[in-house]
Amino acid sequence: MASKIKIEKKATPFRFEDVRLEGQSSELGKVFLIWQSICTGPAILLALLPKGVGLSFAIGLIVWQVVSWFIYFVLAPWAVRSRLRKHGPRIRILPNNHGDLKALIARYAQLVGVPEPEAFFLEEPVGKVEMLGRKPPHILIITSKARELLTPAELTCALARALAQARLRQVALPMLLSFMNDTPPPLRLLVAPMWVLSFLLTTNWTNMHEITADRVTLLLTRNARVLSAMMLKIAVAADPEATVAAEDVEGYLNQRSRLQVSLVGVSTHFKLGQTIHANPFLNERLKALVEFAGSDAYKEAIAKMDAAGSQWR
Repeated sequence: MASKIKIEKKATPFRFEDVRLEGQSSELGKVFLIWQSICTGPAILLALLPKGVGLSFAIGLIVWQVVSWFIYFVLAPWAVRSRLRKHGPRIRILPNNHGDLKALIARYAQLVGVPEPEAFFLEEPVGKVEMLGRKPPHILIITSKARELLTPAELTCALARALAQARLRQVALPMLLSFMNDTPPPLRLLVAPMWVLSFLLTTNWTNMHEITADRVTLLLTRNARVLSAMMLKIAVAADPEATVAAEDVEGYLNQRSRLQVSLVGVSTHFKLGQTIHANPFLNERLKALVEFAGSDAYKEAIAKMDAAGSQWR
């Protein structure tokens, strides 16, 4: 009698890249193509002038572009890391001073499969959980304002999101945007190639990148409400024109989930709604998060993660 051979079906491998927003990679390719056309195109045309008249100008344009790139992607992160290290262990996130944060960072770094970043806790009035650096190990900055604004679950969500960006290799370009925002407008002319790239990224790619990072964070935390609260609190605290406080976010989310109505509640609901709609990027991200959380793609990704267990890393 022939024996039956049982063939075990392997679980479908899970990759974070599988939930990347459709079209994000092609849009980034378009951004770089347009950027090179703007910055390198004139250099090529100058180099083609007869008798090498424009060759020196062409070389100058190329060098300008390379130096600008070096400043923002190599020199600036190196300077930030060096400045932070000069403060010694006082601001470093270590087991003996910020043990809870250190444990969370180590846990999620292992979970997403990236080297643990060099983490620092800064006393700053801006709520920020930010990853910097061109390549691993990155620099992770958490501010005192972020810890004050966010509940432990929301802070965990922010940390998971930062590490998810590292896994998706989406740290360097957002870092450029952050550095460019801190560059005074007159000085941006001196690094115009990076200014042009920043503008193109902001208008054509940034929101797609943010939505992808939100998706991966949702897969890690599996709590859309906490993720929404974290996004709203950070946005409201950073908006100087916001007419509500970050503390009102909890009441806003409770009203939406429980349909509670009161005079103060309606006012808060209206003002926070205005703040959200005044920020089209934030509004789009929140809508995309709700849509993804209820989609078959989200359920399939969760099923793949659970089936693969520890192997999905």
